[in-house]
Amino acid sequence: GGFLYSINTSTGAATAIGNASQGNIEALDFNGSTLVGVNFNDPATAFSINTGTAAASSIVTASSSTGVVRAGTIQSASTMLIRGDGGLGCSGNCLFSLNLGSGAVSLIGAMNANGGALIAALDFGADGLLYALDLAGQLYTVNTSTAALSSIGSASGIQYLGLATDSSSAVPEPATLSLLGGGLALAYFGRRRARGTSSAD
Repeated sequence: GGFLYSINTSTGAATAIGNASQGNIEALDFNGSTLVGVNFNDPATAFSINTGTAAASSIVTASSSTGVVRAGTIQSASTMLIRGDGGLGCSGNCLFSLNLGSGAVSLIGAMNANGGALIAALDFGADGLLYALDLAGQLYTVNTSTAALSSIGSASGIQYLGLATDSSSAVPEPATLSLLGGGLALAYFGRRRARGTSSAD
C-alpha cells in the first residue's frame, strides 16, 4: 500500500505517481494546495504528500490514541477530522478532531452506522455538510459537534475506500459523489473543488 495515483476525472484512467512509503493510507484530503494523508498506525501521523513525486513529509503525530485511521477530511487549515477505530473512551466508528499544528486529539463522538458497518469515507460537501459512507454502501450526513449520523440512502453493492464531493453540485446527492473503491490505497484527483475554512473534504 501507499502508492499515489492521479485519476483523470474525464476518463477515470489512473496514473501511478510513486510510493509515499508510509504503508497504507486511508485518510486523504487537500488542505489548500497541500495533499494531506494519515497513515494506518496508532498513534497516527499526518503527512504532506508531494503530488508530483509522492514523497511524504511528516506534519504531526497524534498526541493520543485514535486506533488506526480509516478515513479523514480537512475541516479547516489547522484541523482534520479523522475516523479511528478507538481511543479516549470510544470504540468502533469514532470521530476525532486532530490539530495539525500541535497533534492534540479531541473525541467528537461515536458514529453509529446501520448494523455497525465500518465508516470508510468522510468528506465535506459544497453545502458545508460532512458526508460519510460505510462499507455497506450507506450514505450519511454527520453532525460535526456530536458525530451523530443521519441516513440519506444506499448505493449498495459497492465497497468504498474514499470519496470526494462534486464541486459542481450545491447539494451532493449519492449520484454526484466521486468514489474510490477496490484496491487503491492512495489516490487523488487532479481537479479539486473549492473549499472554505468554515466548520463545514
